[in-house]
Amino acid sequence: MLVQLEKLIRFKTVVGNHKENDKALKWIRAEIKGGNYQIRKFRSEEYPSLIITSQKTRKPRLFLAAHMDVAKAEKDLFIPRKEGNRLYGRGAFDMKFAVACYLRLLKELKKTSSKYDFGVMITSDEERGGENGVKYLLEKGYGCEAVILPDGSEDWKMEEASKGVWCFVVKSYGRSAHPSTPWKGVNALEELIDYLCKLQRRFRKEPCGDPLHVHSTIDINELNTGRTGDNLPDYAEAMVDIFFIDEREYEKITGWEKDIREKHPGLKLITTILNPSLKIKTKNGYADEFYRIAREMYGIKKETMFSHGTSDAHYFAERCITIIETRPKGGDFHGDGEWIDLEDLERFYQVLKEFVVRTSKIK
Repeated sequence: MLVQLEKLIRFKTVVGNHKENDKALKWIRAEIKGGNYQIRKFRSEEYPSLIITSQKTRKPRLFLAAHMDVAKAEKDLFIPRKEGNRLYGRGAFDMKFAVACYLRLLKELKKTSSKYDFGVMITSDEERGGENGVKYLLEKGYGCEAVILPDGSEDWKMEEASKGVWCFVVKSYGRSAHPSTPWKGVNALEELIDYLCKLQRRFRKEPCGDPLHVHSTIDINELNTGRTGDNLPDYAEAMVDIFFIDEREYEKITGWEKDIREKHPGLKLITTILNPSLKIKTKNGYADEFYRIAREMYGIKKETMFSHGTSDAHYFAERCITIIETRPKGGDFHGDGEWIDLEDLERFYQVLKEFVVRTSKIK
């Protein structure tokens, strides 16, 4: 599985790089050729997805879901690096380790796949909201009783709730002028910065004093004008990510934002991602069975946690599909030191395989 994970990391599948995501999905398809799996490729707004099922159905009992796309990174992060028991690289934890697990499972069950009723769903747009991936596939008629989605939580804890996210671009329009005569123009960047500062002051500063950080956050992650320094910018834009704890908080935040923006008539806001907060029912037969196996094999007990990020889980929840969102030890996803614990990854795979065999076997 290490070899497969290293290969997956080397694909530069940054969200929006359709060519590289296509190459990765083509490689996966080639790896499992020769079996009796039903394989279909989909594309929505250029974003490719792959569905693999052990039966000829759109609604297997169980789906194993993952996204191939990753966050932006420097070239060296796509070169996997093993140090001790850790594998470093972009996507090692978020979430190509899951794809490597699914690939191994498909290979190991290839000769007996007809005895089981499960599927694998791999998409390529989770990092930009999932509308052209999981949402699109569910709208095409795919579904299941339960889904394994190792894209939240940490250290085997099961996600019971997560924040929602509102991502938007705010654009500022002014009037250009020579920098020596600023009174002749309107500096679009100044208007934008003033708006951003006022909005940011509405959120708690870090360190906040809450070790669990159960509060809404704001991040300004890109700011540009497209201008050089020889004149006042007549245009500026910023990308903003707001993670909110629940829908009541979201309504409060949008009220703040609207009040502030009304005082800056030169601004225009465009929402790029809006995912709701999520509460997952952790007490269910599938989750109980998963953790029963984990306890039997490795003494791992069921614990739950609140996640600060978001995932495609809400699309499954909207269709009343049981969700098991957990993953092995790893960390620093989206960071330069992203890693996965290889020993724990092997444990995760063994639990996953036994879970699939027990729960999807056709009686």
